[in-house]
Amino acid sequence: MGRSGLNALVAQTFVYLGEEVMGTIRGFWQHANGKVYAIESDTFGKILGAAGPLDPNDLRDLDDYDYRPAIIGWVADALAHHALRRINPSSCRR
Repeated sequence: MGRSGLNALVAQTFVYLGEEVMGTIRGFWQHANGKVYAIESDTFGKILGAAGPLDPNDLRDLDDYDYRPAIIGWVADALAHHALRRINPSSCRR
């Protein structure tokens, strides 16, 4: 899948499942290895930043994280390989 196809897929996913905040969409995503990340994208699906890995038993409000661009390449690759799935934070809390 090319970069434009990936961006379209991410945009669709974030538009339907994310929390829109001033032109950006944030959500929690869990990697196949169990680690959780908070990911922020624009409304077109371009990944702007991410935070993590996060403790799945101590997830805070999405606004509380510092979204940085350091791991966006890794996030894009993980999404392309279907290694990340959108999660509801309440499903992680016990």
